[in-house]
Amino acid sequence: LSCGSCHEDLLFSAKGGGSAECASCHLDVHQGTLSADCSQCHIPQGFSEVSGIRIHQTTAFSLEGAHLQLACESCHGDDRGGAYAPLPTGCLACHTEDFEAPKGVDHVTLGFPGECLTCHTPRSWTDVASFDHPTFSGGFQLVGAHQELPCGGCHLQGGGLRFPTPIGQEDCVACHQTDYQEEHAGSSYPTTCLTCHNVTDWEDAEDDHAQWSAGFSLIASHGILACGACHVVPGMESLFQPTAPDDCVACHQADYQRQHTGSGYPSECTACHTVTTWADAEVDHVALSNGYVLEGAHDVLACNSCHTADGSGTLFQPTGPSDCVACHQADYQRQHTGSGYPSECTACHTVTSWAGAEVDHLALSDGYVLEGAHGVLACTSCHTADGSGTLFTPTGPSDCVACHQADYQRQHTGSGYPSECTACHTVTTWADAEVDHVALSGGFFLVGNHDLLACGACHTVPGMEPLFQPTAPDDCVACHQADYQRQHTGSGYPSECTACHTVTSWAGAEVDHLALSDGYVLEGAHDVLACNNCHTADGSGTLFTPTDPSDCVACHQADYQRQHTGSGYPSECTACHTVTTWAGAQADHAALSGGFSLVGDHDLLACGSCHIIPGMEPIFSPSDPEDCLVCHVGDFQREHAGSGYPATCLTCHSVTSWQGAQFNHDGAFFPINSGKHQGKWSACTDCHTSPGDYRVFSCLNCHEHEKTEVDKDHSSVSGYVYESAMCLSCHPTGNS
Repeated sequence: LSCGSCHEDLLFSAKGGGSAECASCHLDVHQGTLSADCSQCHIPQGFSEVSGIRIHQTTAFSLEGAHLQLACESCHGDDRGGAYAPLPTGCLACHTEDFEAPKGVDHVTLGFPGECLTCHTPRSWTDVASFDHPTFSGGFQLVGAHQELPCGGCHLQGGGLRFPTPIGQEDCVACHQTDYQEEHAGSSYPTTCLTCHNVTDWEDAEDDHAQWSAGFSLIASHGILACGACHVVPGMESLFQPTAPDDCVACHQADYQRQHTGSGYPSECTACHTVTTWADAEVDHVALSNGYVLEGAHDVLACNSCHTADGSGTLFQPTGPSDCVACHQADYQRQHTGSGYPSECTACHTVTSWAGAEVDHLALSDGYVLEGAHGVLACTSCHTADGSGTLFTPTGPSDCVACHQADYQRQHTGSGYPSECTACHTVTTWADAEVDHVALSGGFFLVGNHDLLACGACHTVPGMEPLFQPTAPDDCVACHQADYQRQHTGSGYPSECTACHTVTSWAGAEVDHLALSDGYVLEGAHDVLACNNCHTADGSGTLFTPTDPSDCVACHQADYQRQHTGSGYPSECTACHTVTTWAGAQADHAALSGGFSLVGDHDLLACGSCHIIPGMEPIFSPSDPEDCLVCHVGDFQREHAGSGYPATCLTCHSVTSWQGAQFNHDGAFFPINSGKHQGKWSACTDCHTSPGDYRVFSCLNCHEHEKTEVDKDHSSVSGYVYESAMCLSCHPTGNS
């Protein structure tokens, strides 16, 4: 626009010439129904560039769904020239005809609410969001297959709807009367469909047969029969009438007659058969035979082995389960006549197998147990072949010499060994006898290598007289005097060999250095040294004599002089070194330096960075851990000279890295990262006008006279002076 379009003359400050109000130039086409601030909807680039969608979002009626596709005039029909006025926001304001139309669903007659959004959505009129079926149907919930049906599946349309009137959720016949008549008429099935069917699938009905048949459950094989196997179809009248679940013969009379007539078997089929299969019947022989259990080999016999084939009687009549001879008299006569064996077969045999009989020798021999090698001997080794008597007569289980007198005489005559063979031998084998050396020697145990020696190493053979006479188990020198003289003469070692050696091996002795050296423990690298590193080879004395375990310089004086002379290091080597290795010493720098701990990057520096090598005299002498300038004065001068930064390096830097310093401007000086000055500056030079000297700053770079009207703001402040130092004096935190 030209200036003259709005300014009648060149006096721009004249009334009407400089007003920012839109109404000063533009007529309010909305006639006061909307805000007087045109910029809420319009923009200066074009009066017609208006986003109706965006504007609607700020009102009580947001545009969404199908409403987004409509032209503005579809609803604002009476407005002219875009002078849209607010309209009622209720659905019926536009959709009264749809609600009251008799076609389709008659909302008025059915009493549907006028709030369309109760069921519909703005996306589509036919898009029913959530219809509260229980409320409008008197409580009938749509579950299972009902939930998937279209409304017309139950409610016929065409000028109106047909509404079935079930009296409750389980009143299925209100809709399914035809289905019931078609399938169940005359069957006496109840009309409560849910007794067998479910709301998910009409098929796969589950019939509670026990309820409708006075207790007869369909289980196992009965459960897979077709209904017509027992019932007349249609109608479901029963072909058979069992009085109870175990009244099997009501259906299976013909089966019983065909297989069991005259057998004496009971007519309760379940006594032997199962409801799963007619075959594989299990007869309760105990009950039918008055107590005779079929077990072992008896259980696999054919029935006619003991019974007549026609079931009329038994071939044998045992008086009880242990009356074996009633059936096996011939077997006993053939094998045991004249033997004196009892006729109770189970005393030796089992019901599993006639062979492999186990004789109770203990009972038959008045207490003599057959064990070990005796248990595998042929009976004739000790008994006459015809069973009439015994070859030997021991007085008891330990009377071995009754049978083995000749063996004892041959091997032990004159040895002094007792005649109780079991003192050394076992009943399993005559060989590998274990002599109780402790008992026979007055207490000397054969352990370790002693247990592997041949008897002749210490005893005369034969006769077993001892070659050596130890007074006790630890009297080693009685046998090993020559060994002690050869290796330890003059060494001062005790003659108790077990102090260092073991009974397992003479080699590999472990000396108790602690006891022999009056308290010096061999640990770490000391433990692997050869003895002659510290002792004379002939055992006559020690090369070094430390006063205690920490007296390292007694042995390592030369090492200390070579490495630490003049360094001030203490002579207690274990302060830095370990007994495991001389290398890898760890000095306690804090203790040696009067409190300066090596942390961060200091811990990675070579000693020569701060100390003179050799000697370890310090190049720098900080007064405390925070006296950084003693070492880093050159760094400070190079980077911060004249800047006004404090000389306390740790204020900004860390001991880990010189880089990445963090300066706390807000806490130490003036809040520029918080409060009103946050985000008002971009570089340090915005306030610090003297490059390199951060002590110089100016508030006036931003707070100018004309620009911010600083003078006007301070018109009532006594003593006000417009200069930077005064700004900081009155506003140390930047606040008013």
